[in-house]
Amino acid sequence: MSKEYDIAVIGGGVGGYVSAIRASQLNKKVILIERNKIGGTCLNVGCIPTKAFLKSINILEEIKHASSYGLTNIDVEKVKIDMKKLLNKKNSIVDQLVSGIEGVLVGNGVELLQGDAELIDKNSIIVNGNTIKAKNIIIATGSNPKKLPIDIDSEAKVLDSTDILNLDYIPKSCAIIGGGVIGVELGYFLKKAGSDVTIIEFMDSILPMIDEEIQQLATEYLIREGIKIETSSQAMEIKENTLIYKRNNAKKELYFDEILMAVGRSAVYDNLRIENAGIKTDKNFIKTNLFLQTNVPNIYAVGDVNGKSMLAHTASMEAIIAVEHICGLKSKMDYGKIPNAIYTNTEIATVGITEKEANDKYKNVKVGRFPFMANGKSKIEGCENGLIKAIVNNDTGEILGVHIFGIHGTNLIAEAVVAMNLEATSEEMVKCIHPHPTISEVFQEVFHDLEDGSIHYL
Repeated sequence: MSKEYDIAVIGGGVGGYVSAIRASQLNKKVILIERNKIGGTCLNVGCIPTKAFLKSINILEEIKHASSYGLTNIDVEKVKIDMKKLLNKKNSIVDQLVSGIEGVLVGNGVELLQGDAELIDKNSIIVNGNTIKAKNIIIATGSNPKKLPIDIDSEAKVLDSTDILNLDYIPKSCAIIGGGVIGVELGYFLKKAGSDVTIIEFMDSILPMIDEEIQQLATEYLIREGIKIETSSQAMEIKENTLIYKRNNAKKELYFDEILMAVGRSAVYDNLRIENAGIKTDKNFIKTNLFLQTNVPNIYAVGDVNGKSMLAHTASMEAIIAVEHICGLKSKMDYGKIPNAIYTNTEIATVGITEKEANDKYKNVKVGRFPFMANGKSKIEGCENGLIKAIVNNDTGEILGVHIFGIHGTNLIAEAVVAMNLEATSEEMVKCIHPHPTISEVFQEVFHDLEDGSIHYL
């Protein structure tokens, strides 16, 4: 005997639970199917746990520099991280958030079902031996950490990001394969917690997705913090406690206590039997349009499983757009204004295109810069690293990109997202009064630089 729904959502991560909540708000009968825990990667083994770890490091850094603010009798040498206690704190935060999301789902009338889903056809799903019928289906099954296709000794301690976030100790040394966001954030945590960290990156730079100038500043910062970085390096083999890699055609060896493989993530849909519904893929991700429809019009795919932008906030917006499209609202996804955030102590945040991309695409580009060292609140906070950089089309004043390397950058970037979405110009941004003293003043200053020159920096 089958049940019928307007929308069936497969996967309870950010893309899935947001889909279900929005569908219920729009008066659709909806069921959410999740085989494990609500919250998916982000809440359980990704964004939230990682930031809980990094918060402990930020507190540790403040304690180490407390004497410069007049605090005395602190024995900095005795301060250390108790990983068991940190794990308890992390798990407490995760449990509260998961419980909260479950409460919101139930409060919105979403039916929850735990189990593995398998497509029978474009309108039918089987779960726990029962058939579910749905006019529309949203696939939000997420992703798993990738592994390199190299020889790996069975005795080697090869961890992925999920494993690292459950360690109850800090390894003496850690080799990290991959210099993307995951590798950099976890590498930063491990280094500041006391591990000897080396990042091995295949490309000629770490964080290859961000603006080159910001990338260079971030790389120099991480090296100053004591992280070793080997770029243009290809991992070849992992022995019991040795990574063998090639750099500049020379074979090298790196000894480690633990090794983290952070080489990206791959879509999860292997057991879903998407071929039964005729769903097409592209490079192992489910192919979607700007409404998040697959090639089967009543089936949508949101979040990591479509591979467009593997970020929790992207999944959330894709979920809203998919549901609204089902309900006849014609909003569509804009992948050009999605912010990126990297949570080292001096944070990295970007939105829009890089300076190089802007120069390749437009004839008349202007770039403004303002250093955090010229901002009063940054000095008060004790973090003067970095700069904010804004790129505009000088013919129209359109903001093409904003890139930040500085304190609270991941919060500050939201202002740039709003400005770009509302099509604010450089001239208009100059007239937006910012409170003083705040770090947010760097925004007004960088646009002053684009117009007539910064007020507080030559």
